[in-house]
Amino acid sequence: MNKEILMATTNSHKTERFKSYLTPLGLSVVN
Repeated sequence: MNKEILMATTNSHKTERFKSYLTPLGLSVVN
């Protein structure tokens, strides 16, 4: 498997998990 593709997939997966973790946190701060 192409290493760059693997890295991009891993990074996007981490970003999605990071967003899903931060969004409720950000909303609780805003409210």
